[in-house]
Amino acid sequence: MSLRTFFNSEDGAVSIDYVVLTAAVVAITVAFAVQFDDETQAVEDSIGAAVLAQKI
Repeated sequence: MSLRTFFNSEDGAVSIDYVVLTAAVVAITVAFAVQFDDETQAVEDSIGAAVLAQKI
């Protein structure tokens, strides 16, 4: 492969774009999961307490 062909090729750039976009989606998903973890934990605790308080 010549140097000119290497610099004109866009195959690697497209792969890098997909990797960066995938990493961004994963990072945003993790950020939302961490942010809502405390809120969902409080809901889980209240539901658990309500279930334990039930008499059969």
